[in-house]
Amino acid sequence: MLPHYNVGVRTAVVLWCMADPFWALRQVASPPADPVIVLHPGTRNMTSPQSLLLMGTSGPDDDATGPNDLMGIPENASGDLRRFIATLAVNLIFAVCLIAAFTLIRVQVPMMYSRKAMTGLAATPLPPRFFDFYRSWLGWIPACLTVPPAERVRASGLDGLKLIDFSEFAIRTFTLIGVPATLVLCPLYYGWGGGVAAKNGEKLSQLSIANVESGSWVFWVAAVFTVYSVLVVEWMLLSSMETFIQQRMSWLRAMPCPRYNTILVEDIPLEYRHDSLVKAHIEQAFKGALLGDVSAATMVKHTEKLLALQEEWWALDMQLKEAKYRVSQLKRAEDEIVIAATGQHMKRKDEEVHKERERLLAKASIPWRELVEEGTLEEIYTDTAFVTFSNKRSAAIAVGSPFCVRKDQFRMTIPPDPADVLYSDFLSTPLRREFNSFFGKGLILVLFFTYIPLVSVLSVLCNVDFMRSKLPAVDDFFKERENLAEIIEANLGAYILIGVMSFVPTVLMHIFKAFFRLRANQWMQVTLQKYYFWYMVFFSVLVTTIDKGLWEYLWQTAYDPQQLYMALAVNVPRCSNFYMSFIVAHYVTHCLNLTRYSPTIKYLLYRLALNPPDAADKAEPEDQDYYGFGGRSARASLVFTIALMYSILSPMIVPVAMIEFALHHLVYSYLLVYAETRKPDLGGVFFVQQLVDVQWALLLFILTMFSILMIRARSNGPVILCFFCLFIAGEGYRRFVTFTWEVLPIMESDAKKDENLMLHREEDSHKSYVQAELRINDCEHWSHHVVPLFS
Repeated sequence: MLPHYNVGVRTAVVLWCMADPFWALRQVASPPADPVIVLHPGTRNMTSPQSLLLMGTSGPDDDATGPNDLMGIPENASGDLRRFIATLAVNLIFAVCLIAAFTLIRVQVPMMYSRKAMTGLAATPLPPRFFDFYRSWLGWIPACLTVPPAERVRASGLDGLKLIDFSEFAIRTFTLIGVPATLVLCPLYYGWGGGVAAKNGEKLSQLSIANVESGSWVFWVAAVFTVYSVLVVEWMLLSSMETFIQQRMSWLRAMPCPRYNTILVEDIPLEYRHDSLVKAHIEQAFKGALLGDVSAATMVKHTEKLLALQEEWWALDMQLKEAKYRVSQLKRAEDEIVIAATGQHMKRKDEEVHKERERLLAKASIPWRELVEEGTLEEIYTDTAFVTFSNKRSAAIAVGSPFCVRKDQFRMTIPPDPADVLYSDFLSTPLRREFNSFFGKGLILVLFFTYIPLVSVLSVLCNVDFMRSKLPAVDDFFKERENLAEIIEANLGAYILIGVMSFVPTVLMHIFKAFFRLRANQWMQVTLQKYYFWYMVFFSVLVTTIDKGLWEYLWQTAYDPQQLYMALAVNVPRCSNFYMSFIVAHYVTHCLNLTRYSPTIKYLLYRLALNPPDAADKAEPEDQDYYGFGGRSARASLVFTIALMYSILSPMIVPVAMIEFALHHLVYSYLLVYAETRKPDLGGVFFVQQLVDVQWALLLFILTMFSILMIRARSNGPVILCFFCLFIAGEGYRRFVTFTWEVLPIMESDAKKDENLMLHREEDSHKSYVQAELRINDCEHWSHHVVPLFS
């Protein structure tokens, strides 16, 4: 019979039986075998029944798999030092070559690498007599190192500034943690640890906790450093948050009209879905509570047909530009015919656009009651509106005040940038949104459970030993090139993991766009950052705790959570050397980003048919799935998480991570300030999410150290010290969440803004929350006023 389970585990049993109907029969027919323990070198031999349950049930006769079999993550072994040196050398050579290629191409194609400097959006701080930014190969390096924060904000927004600042935060944090840990723990592990790794020939592991025998007094020192590291991270995190709060308040005070005095109102009931009704209702509700009144209320309207006509017009416009460019270059008569025909077609399409727009506006002006009687209300109006007040204090009060007793009606939030709003997200019905959200989350879950088999197959197929065993030609090639085979083997695992995880943002973004209501492109990036970070943490870090099949691991962990401690204590330390190589591999990815190879190739192809400005506009922006703020912020958080988790286990990973963050600072100081187009600014939301990720990384760090000390320390003293870190982290998180940063507090709303900081663009004050296809004056051509996705 099955043992007695609580309600949660019973539910898990039902779900598992649905996935594997023969599981229950196997459990009844064959009782579980006695557990056999395989300890990592240096772990304490625990022979009590309780200890056996803690240690798990993997042995030579089981079908257990390790991280190497599951995700291609190799365990520490002899020869790791030689392989790490080879990995470091190869990646540094690749990085230097990519930087050299960038310095050459940057001068040759300034439209894609220095466009902000050419247009005056980004200043070059050094005089030409020292470094000619536009012509010299190395002029970009001092320009990046000396650019002040005010220039970074002006060129890339507060989001760009804080992405760069996070690398500074990481460098300062790891300087405080890594320097003492390297100078104290590495000699202790090497000289007084007991030489466990040395007996196995693992030279690189001799500087890690894997070299310490169970019961050693060195674990006391490791526990003290754990407490010190938690204190440092919490202190740095709260200090960075305090600095950000001041920048955020300045950003909110400087927010231009109409964004600073407009709110986004969603889930408006049917009886108020009309421009005049929602305006009157909100005015009446806040009557006497606000200093000003409601200036305007604009409902989002159904414009699907109008948008389709606009897309057709844009396609014709691109054909016309290409034909005109061919005429200017080749002087062909047939192109003149194409220009004339396309112009006539555009004129007819323009008339269709005007007629559809006038029809929509005429329908929207009909009183609400008549629309209801006609049955056309829901064909014109959605359940969303942008409401503009006469002053920012009124908007702040409206956002911070509950409007009605139901939270699913009249939900009020700060609106996104007018140029970034995804009006198409507001066009679906509430029922359809609920269904899409449910289906989208199901697809994310499917992606989660299908990714491990995918990576496992790729890891096996791309393994050098596997290829040599299956392909005689490959084996013959490497027989006389064993050093090359070893170099490839040392780098391949990290590159495969980085490459496979690079597809996750694209898949997630397709799911978000198809099934989620995210309201704005940059808000979609924030959602991507959250999901992408946890995907990478699980598939890049926590996967090392899985020493068996995924389903079996999840089941055993749900049945006995203590299995997780054993997995953390045994499996995490034995993969430390791989993660040093994994971080080193990120050196190349940063330098590859610096080359801007994708938009530059697109620009050169577009130059065959368009003039340089139009070609550059078509090539921009870079792929926002992988290179957007969400993806970049999540990857920086992942590197911080890995470095923090292994900062005590293997202190040599800290200087490796510091170099990665220094390169991160240099590369994105250039790209965000001088090269890439400025994206709509959320005012540091990505940075706050990164600090939240740091809190989670700190918790993983504490749990890992707690598990190791609980299993391998002789006494309970180090364990108690580590357990005390949970209270430190809890208090730090409590202080962190007390900061009010999302909205401008009432006390700050009337404070004078800093005129010396250009936190927003001047053109932002000329934007509107009326849908772009509806806000054109009748006397002007609509196509000249369409707001692009990224200004």
